Amino acid sequence: MWSTSAFVYTGEVPEARVFAYVIPFGLLAAAVLSGLYVGLGLLSFWLTDATPVYWVTQKLLFTLGGLMLPLALYPEWVQRVAFVTPFPALLSGPAGFVIGASPSEAGELLLRLAFWGVLIFATVHVMFWRGTRSLQVNGG
Repeated sequence: MWSTSAFVYTGEVPEARVFAYVIPFGLLAAAVLSGLYVGLGLLSFWLTDATPVYWVTQKLLFTLGGLMLPLALYPEWVQRVAFVTPFPALLSGPAGFVIGASPSEAGELLLRLAFWGVLIFATVHVMFWRGTRSLQVNGG
């Protein structure tokens, strides 16, 4: 399916080695993104409705992740802001290998995904611990 879509849009079929990068990085990015969504869900312990936070996160993911436009088309300051968020590593990072990112970028992407994964999962762990503790203390 991917190779068909790539051929339709670019006239070229990606090399088979591209999938050796896209599949593991895509799965790792999906795991980190799932952790982010679990954290957003855990905000319900403290917020009445976490839906607006989810919506804002989705819009930031679309914009700063490079889904709406490639990050290279944004002004320099937006690119710098995007770089300090997990969104480019989750979307445009793994997808970059399909459109020709060099294998040397794999190490940097792995480090960025690992950093954000550890940070997000540690935050989710603390949020869950504090949320369940407040339920036990308050009898909820």
